[in-house]
Amino acid sequence: MEKVSKILNNRLIEQQGLNEKTVRLLEEKHSELNQIIDMLNGLEWSEENKAQILQLTDNIELMEFQLQKLWGFPQDKNYHSHWLRNQKCSCPRLDNMDYLGYGQIKSGACLIHGEEARPEFWKNLKQARQG
Repeated sequence: MEKVSKILNNRLIEQQGLNEKTVRLLEEKHSELNQIIDMLNGLEWSEENKAQILQLTDNIELMEFQLQKLWGFPQDKNYHSHWLRNQKCSCPRLDNMDYLGYGQIKSGACLIHGEEARPEFWKNLKQARQG
């Protein structure tokens, strides 16, 4: 197999039958994703930065969907893992990696995913659990 990319999984590229244009787009998107994560992790948590931090967090999720589409995979949030690189997130990393593909484990106390940051999510979850 000819090595097509220096940063991506070349076996997966071949398996998915990706063309050179798609490979370059994937490399660009991975670079953008790393920049977003670096920017996010470089911000101090404060009320002043909260909106920007939450927006960057949402951008990570959008990028993960874009990457799945470019790779030719179903767009499924349960397979996202880059959100765990957010250093402000206190959701259980190891448990989430073990659970990859089955869902996401969020902590109600997390500054990023918790009840205070995402009240609508937690409200809907509580309603769903009550039937």
